[in-house]
Amino acid sequence: MSWLLPTGQKLLLLVVATLLVVQHSTIAYGSGTSGSISMALPGCQDKCGNMSIPYPFGTGKGCFREPFNVTCNETGAYLASTEVRLLEISLTLGEVRVQNPHIDWQCNYTNGKNSSSGLNPLTLDSFHKVSDTKNKMTSIGCATLAMVMGRTKSKKQLEYPTANTCFSFCIDASSVDDVTECSGLGCCQAPVSGNVSAFITVSLPVPDLYNTTIQSFSPCSYSFVSEKDSFKFDRSYVNSTSFASTHTDGVPLVLDWVVGNGSCSEATKMGSQYACQAMNSECIDVSNGPGYRCNCSQGYEGNPYLQGGCQGTYIYVTESTCTLLYFSFIVYGMQYSVDSSRHSPHFIEMTDINECVPPNQSLYPCKGNCMNTEGSYNCLCPSGFRSDDPKSIPCVRADPNKTLKIILGISASIIFLMVCIFALRAEYQKKKLAKEKERFFHQNGGQILYHQIMSKQVDTLKIFTQEDLKKATNDFDESREVGKGGSWHCLQGHS
Repeated sequence: MSWLLPTGQKLLLLVVATLLVVQHSTIAYGSGTSGSISMALPGCQDKCGNMSIPYPFGTGKGCFREPFNVTCNETGAYLASTEVRLLEISLTLGEVRVQNPHIDWQCNYTNGKNSSSGLNPLTLDSFHKVSDTKNKMTSIGCATLAMVMGRTKSKKQLEYPTANTCFSFCIDASSVDDVTECSGLGCCQAPVSGNVSAFITVSLPVPDLYNTTIQSFSPCSYSFVSEKDSFKFDRSYVNSTSFASTHTDGVPLVLDWVVGNGSCSEATKMGSQYACQAMNSECIDVSNGPGYRCNCSQGYEGNPYLQGGCQGTYIYVTESTCTLLYFSFIVYGMQYSVDSSRHSPHFIEMTDINECVPPNQSLYPCKGNCMNTEGSYNCLCPSGFRSDDPKSIPCVRADPNKTLKIILGISASIIFLMVCIFALRAEYQKKKLAKEKERFFHQNGGQILYHQIMSKQVDTLKIFTQEDLKKATNDFDESREVGKGGSWHCLQGHS
């Protein structure tokens, strides 16, 4: 006799099982993705050798979504759009591991014979980008400058180049450290720019540093882009003339992929063209370039690109000539139990777990006030306290006057700015008035008269300053006025 207990959840946080059996019983844990759900379209091949090929990837007509056509032959699986060999496909991470076949090399021998690999760019389709978080450019050599040049696009679809460089140096074998990491001695590494769909690597000796001693010891230099955790340096590589030939298959490389080049907000309006077909799936905007991909919602797993592809985890309980007395498990704060001593074996009793009381508190952290909810819990700071994440960061007392201080600071800054503006305006007006006075002085022959007086050509005139006139007229007192015109006043003065 057997029955199926669906939990509808993805993550089994805690399983507590107490089995009292008379003869033999078997309990198997599984999920909707364990053999019961195909990751490929119906009737399509889901493997190439030992490698799984989940939809939207596929082999054969009608088995893939453009441009995720996979060519499968006796040597392995290949991404048809770029003809690079596939090593692994991840739907959850939105990544594919491939074999980068291009290792740039250049050899300059002391006998004058030189050779190189030539320029070998790797060009991807618009749905694949070189991962800028999981790859690095590596260069091997002495007195060698290496560069990875990429091609990317701006938000306005303007195409432009990118470049990242590194420099490695050594003079002989003793100068190279016996380590597996690239330290700059005999080997260097540089990051790769994001949103890159094509790239090429180049390594060149630096003429002012690359002498015959280095040339005889390390005639060849190499550069390539690979998965950063896959390469381990060996100092024998520095004087090797066969590094490229011993890596004819290339080096592992991680590519990010998107199922569409639009954003999630745009994709959800596309109707049947929207790639997230599963009921319990969600759209994710990617960070490495424009585009989106799909994932199963929390509590579900499978293939979000297929209808019905995301399903919850299941627990299969099989009983053969035995009596199952009690079985219980806890998933996301809900306890599911079967107790055949109280109920029918088919009866499932569901009880909420209070995460806020012992002994559950150790499993559900909260640095603030814990509040139990059905199937989960909330963690909030008490009034007057704050925390960026009360579940992991303790609550601290909030500053009650913080808002007032901000307002006062902004107000003081505005007042100070206005005072400065008025002061500058007053100074500007003062300088403008002085220039006007000087202009009128020159316009009305003041300069000529001044020179005549200074040269004694005129000795019957005296030039009075504004201060002299103010003193003589008692600060321009109107009672001293003896006449006026349209634009002039005549005041009586005394010395």
